[in-house]
Amino acid sequence: MYSYQILPINKNSYLIRYLSDNTVLSVVEFVNLLAKSNKFREVVNQSVISIPLEAFYFESVPMSAVSGSLDFFWIAEKTIFGKNKKANPEPFLQYFEKSRKKVIKFMSPSGTILISPNSIGNYEQFLHLKSFCQYATKIVIDQFWKMIGSEAKKNLQIKRSKITTDQSWWLKTHGHAVDYLHFRIQKNTNLFVTQDLFDEYRAYQFYNYIGVKNMEKELMKIDIGWIVYKESKDRPNEELYNFVQKWF
Repeated sequence: MYSYQILPINKNSYLIRYLSDNTVLSVVEFVNLLAKSNKFREVVNQSVISIPLEAFYFESVPMSAVSGSLDFFWIAEKTIFGKNKKANPEPFLQYFEKSRKKVIKFMSPSGTILISPNSIGNYEQFLHLKSFCQYATKIVIDQFWKMIGSEAKKNLQIKRSKITTDQSWWLKTHGHAVDYLHFRIQKNTNLFVTQDLFDEYRAYQFYNYIGVKNMEKELMKIDIGWIVYKESKDRPNEELYNFVQKWF
């Protein structure tokens, strides 16, 4: 029912989007499903694990009242945290020690909403998003994505009540200031690597370019496959060959 696509941009970055019955999910659909569907959250988690990078930033398309019906996507940008580095939750202990919840929401000094797994269990693996998605318990992973979806949904509803194009917001994982996984729901592109995500117009121009680029690659594979088949002396299905030769 739900699936994902990982489209290569270059060797250090990938574009990820989600589908329901082969239809790409919109911003509103993505946020709603993340908040309410554990099956969809499993798909999102698996998409993170499947990205062929050891560690990366999660950087989303800008979202606003006017972009709710547009395709949702995010960019995985390669980063390096250090091979033997362990997660260090110490800067967040003031928030973790006040709660027994497995996932915590709190505000940064600058007013950005932060969502982070509590420092319990095998928290030393919670250095970055992919490591967390691989090693955290299923219940912690599910609660983590659910809280992100719920908070994003609230933010989207607030923004929709004020229809202005300059009220964009973004989803992003942390940088290197604190060596512990935290997801940011932010009102600016502070710490972003992908400049094409700075505004909606540039983001969707970039999105369409990557889509066309990957479509051309797939068409090239088909062309090469057809040439090989056409030139082959061993054609197991001569009827199919004659049909394709005539109509394509």
